[in-house]
Order: sequence, then structure tokens, then C-alpha cells
Amino acid sequence: MEDQNEFQESQENNEELNSEQTNSEDNSPPKSEGDNDLGFDSIFDNIEAPQELTSEPETEDAPPSLDEIEKEKEVHSNLGWVYYKQGMFDEALTEYQEVINLDPNDTKAIKIICQVYKEKGEVEKAIQSYTYLLSLVPNNIEIYKELGNLNLQKGDFNQSLKFFSLAFKINPKDRDIYVKIGEIFKLKGDYDKAISSMNKAISLTDDDPALYKSIGILYDRKGDLESCIKAFKKSIEIAYHDIETHELLGRVFYKKREYKQAIEEFEIILNIEDDNVYALNNLGLVYYKLENFADALENFKKALEISPDDYEIFSNIALVYYKKRIFESAIKYFEKAININPYIDIIHSNLGMVYDSKGMYSDAISEFQKAIELNTNNLQAHYFLGNLYLFEERRKEAEIEYKKVIQLSPNFVDAYINLGIVYFKEGNLKNAMEKYEEALKLDPTNIVAKENLKFARKFLDAYK
Repeated sequence: MEDQNEFQESQENNEELNSEQTNSEDNSPPKSEGDNDLGFDSIFDNIEAPQELTSEPETEDAPPSLDEIEKEKEVHSNLGWVYYKQGMFDEALTEYQEVINLDPNDTKAIKIICQVYKEKGEVEKAIQSYTYLLSLVPNNIEIYKELGNLNLQKGDFNQSLKFFSLAFKINPKDRDIYVKIGEIFKLKGDYDKAISSMNKAISLTDDDPALYKSIGILYDRKGDLESCIKAFKKSIEIAYHDIETHELLGRVFYKKREYKQAIEEFEIILNIEDDNVYALNNLGLVYYKLENFADALENFKKALEISPDDYEIFSNIALVYYKKRIFESAIKYFEKAININPYIDIIHSNLGMVYDSKGMYSDAISEFQKAIELNTNNLQAHYFLGNLYLFEERRKEAEIEYKKVIQLSPNFVDAYINLGIVYFKEGNLKNAMEKYEEALKLDPTNIVAKENLKFARKFLDAYK
């Protein structure tokens, strides 16, 4: 909500806007080109047209004087302001509508109307209102920015870019415009242009850690991890105690498998904030990758003490127990994770893996099926479900699963081999050999594919 000082008890003149008002003889608002296409559904539709006089008008009261109109405007404006400050937006709009009926060029009232629609979340009406305001106060940088932000909120990136570009023409040294343009290009997926715009914003201001952080995130999205690390480190040089940037940098080191550096970043966070759940959980993940299961469990369990309802931590603890082949504990923690959040497909497929390892095949199949119901593209669930179907001689079902795996991951060698086994068991030797050959194209040294192909050829020769 805008500061009350912005409106000065609603009655002080807005010098910047009112000084730019367009005067017209009939006191009606000028229309910008294309107004009829805006489809206004706002209070401006209700402005009353002046009544035509008959040739012999009936005796009636004299029209109100300018002073009387101003006093009536003041009453409605004051009441509208009270409603606005109390969050009674519909009542506020009714009062400011009366102001606009009395004076369609009252930019002060129109600006408050714009603000009310913004705070109500009625983006389209806010856009229409600011467009009307722009027709009265053309070439206004603040209105361009508002329209840019509203169109960005609406998801109309091209219109948003258009209005921020118009604002840029008025003030090409406005840092915030470059930042917004960068955000738009980021949302459009044009990371190079987003980075360029953010760099221009940096050139117009003192070192800003938030901008370097934003650039680092863009490089991460782009896949340029070295540039990403440089940007995050620059941000940390300016704001060493910014926990979020250390988290982001640690995550990039983790992604690059530079685990020592990742540990350093997460430990820095814990030196700043010793109960940071994110850092404890991620330290656990790093130690898990290093197969240091004791330290992994220690950090996961510390995190769980602080955040006892975090399903991800339960799941991570379960993974450690699975790796240690302590299956009962793994099942216990996966089930706790599922009780908190039953809608995470990877947890169901991981639990399926534990059941599979314990020989509890029916339970494993059930969990893999649940995982696929939640995410039809869960590669792990499809592959291991296919293996269980093959083991149980449910070959048609296994075939469906392996074909789905290949569709999701065309370079998955084992899926070709296992699909070849399905065809071989069905007596379709030609298709079996084709799948083994496809596997060998992807991995020419694969011994299983070589042996299976050799055996299938011998078998085929025996039946010729």
C-alpha cells in the first residue's frame, strides 16, 4: 500500500500529475488511440454524460458553482480515503467514482483508484486504470513502470517489456528498469539478455550483492557453472553474512561434485546460524555422496531435531540406511516421510527399491505403481517395475515398462537388453537380436549384450 505521505491526507494537490493535466473546453478526458479497444470494465464506464437541454428548459435550480463542486469532491475524496485506509476497497472505489463523475480529469483520484485495484489483485482493471491515467498524463515514467510491473504480473512479457522500454527512453540511467528488463528476459528463458541487462544495472550503482546473486542464478540456469561461482563469490565479498548466497554456492559445488568446497560453504552457514536446517541437511547429502554415512546420519538427525516434520530429511535418513543395508530402518523412515507427504513419487520408488532388496516383491510392485501414478515419467519406477514383471514372467507388462524407459531415456542400455530378454522368452528371436544390437551400438563393450546376442544367434541357427 502506498505511503499516506504519497497522497497527503488525500487532499493536497499532486503537483507532478496535476501540473501535466490536459485542459479541454468541455472538461472531458482526452482519449488515447485505441481506447475503444480496451474493453473498460471499471468505474470509468460509469462516468455520466452531460444531459442535453431542451429548447425551453423547465425552471430548475442553478447549476452548482465551481466552489460547490470542489467541496463535493472533497467530501467524497475524504470519505474514500478513510475507506481506503481501512481496507474497505469497494466502498473507496464508490466514493472515488463520484469524484471522477464530478471531474474526469482528477488525476489524484484516478491514481488512488489504480492503487486500489492493485491491492485488490484486479490486475486487468489496474492496467485499464493506469492506461486511462496515462492518457491524461502522457509520457510519465512512473506510470510506464507501473504498467510494466502489472503486465509482468499478468504474464504478458512482451507488453511488460514494451512499457519498461518506454520508461528507459525517458531515463536510460534508471537502475531499476535494467533489473526489471533482466527479470523479464529471465522469465522468457533468454538468459544471455537477462545477464546483459543485470550487468548494466551493476554499472549504474555501487556494488550490489543482490545483483551479483541474481547474475549467479542466471549463469546456473544457463549451465555456465564457472561464471556462476564467480558471481556468487563476488556477492559474498560484498555481503559475507548473506546465508542464501552461501547456500546457492554450496549447491553449485555439490552439483560439480566439488564436495570439499561444498562442505566449506555449508559450514560457513552453520558458523553464522548453527540451527540452519538447510545447511545441516545439505551437509548430510554431501557426506552421503562421499559414503561417509556416520557424518551423514549425524547431520540429518540434527536437522530432524530442529524440523521434525520435514519429509525430505526422513527420506534422506532412509537412503543412508538403505545404503548400509539396514532395510528395516530404511522402511521405517521412508514410511514416516510418506505419512507426512504421500505425493512425492521418488520416495515411493525408493521404498519400492528397499522392498525389492528384501524380496518383498508384491510390496515393491505396489510402491513402483504408486510412484508412476504420481509421475508417469519416473524412470526408476518404470525400469524396476519392468524387472519385477520380467521376474514374475509377466512379459507383456514388462515389455510396456521397458519401452517406456527407452522412450524416456533412449540411451538406457540395460532397458534394451532386458527388452531383448522379454522378446527372447516370447520366442521372438529377431526382435531380441535387434535390441541386443541396439544396446551394443550404445555400449560396444557390454558383455551381457554380446553374450545374449551370441546365444540368440546360435538358438536361431539351431531352428533353421
